[in-house]
Amino acid sequence: MTLQVCLLGGWHTPTEVFAEAAARGVDALGGCPHLAPDPRAEITRVLDVAERTGLPVDLHADEQTALPDDGVLDVEELARQVIARGLTQRVTASHAVRLGSLPPERLAAVVDLVARAGLGVVTLPITNLYLQGRDATHLAPRGLTAVRALLAAGIPVAAGADNLRDPFNPAGSGDPFETTSLLMTAAHLSAREALDAVTAGARTVLGLPPAGLTVGDRADLVLVPDVPLGDVLAGGEHARVVLAAGRVVADTRVHRSVALGATDRQQTRQPTRQAAPELPAPEQLVR
Repeated sequence: MTLQVCLLGGWHTPTEVFAEAAARGVDALGGCPHLAPDPRAEITRVLDVAERTGLPVDLHADEQTALPDDGVLDVEELARQVIARGLTQRVTASHAVRLGSLPPERLAAVVDLVARAGLGVVTLPITNLYLQGRDATHLAPRGLTAVRALLAAGIPVAAGADNLRDPFNPAGSGDPFETTSLLMTAAHLSAREALDAVTAGARTVLGLPPAGLTVGDRADLVLVPDVPLGDVLAGGEHARVVLAAGRVVADTRVHRSVALGATDRQQTRQPTRQAAPELPAPEQLVR
């Protein structure tokens, strides 16, 4: 896998720690302005370090459904400062849950600002759905960002799993197809839109080169059985071959057998995992 190390500093983290981490070679600067007593000041100091170092920025932004008392969203302040500073490195807003709470006319202005700033947005459906709206007694919010409006505006949207089986999410497998299924259910995306959010959209937000089957693309691929796309995205297919930079790094096949005899009824389902060099070439597999 490709790892990007991001410093996730809190409002109480000294600015010197951000600077030292940058000097030591972190790949990106992160923070949580939505938890800070003064979100604007927190955004400002992280961007100050980013401006000096040229590092990308990924901030946990607006990770609540309730709107702020002053009416200013984290993503608005972030976008305005990026535009004012003329930052050219990647700047990402993760979660951005409050966008899903905005009325249409207010949302349109925020989305336009985000688009003009060139921000990328990451939605984390399994964790956002688990954490948000817990205190609602009725009409609980979905707890997702405004995915449809962001896509319609041409804003790069990535989707991931975030937390796995910890205090912020007791479930989850980390499987990207689990995320696609949640996006179709909770964000009302089509199968293709959901798939793009965990593939090409994610690579765009992360600043990775395109991957695919076109000459010149990076061969970072997941091959799945040649079945209807909906079967795969809904989590019904578990067989897959994983390639990283054109090399097979994982190969999982699933064997199923069902015996329906009158006296012997049984069902077995057993995945088999072997090193790729020991297996024959994958057959009837598509990207």
